[in-house]
Amino acid sequence: MNVPAPKKSSDRFGYRATRQYGSLARSRRKKALQSITGYSVVTTIDGVNKLEYTFDQPPTVAQIVAQFGPKAFVISANPCVRSPRNRAEIRLITKQ
Repeated sequence: MNVPAPKKSSDRFGYRATRQYGSLARSRRKKALQSITGYSVVTTIDGVNKLEYTFDQPPTVAQIVAQFGPKAFVISANPCVRSPRNRAEIRLITKQ
């Protein structure tokens, strides 16, 4: 979002406030998206059956090996947005 430079020196404070609120909104949106985004990893061991697991943060190779085993082949690893129902289930599980 390009905001034109202020024309008057008295407009300088409004320009700064606009930039500050824009930056604040971007950081809050990024935080909100991180809370609803998961990372889906699909693997296979025998080439026929697929196993899928969702991580909260981007998984490392060590986490994938720990979850699926050293002989698993990674088919895909993609970010995914959790549904509202899934998010509600996660909240219920973490409260217990």
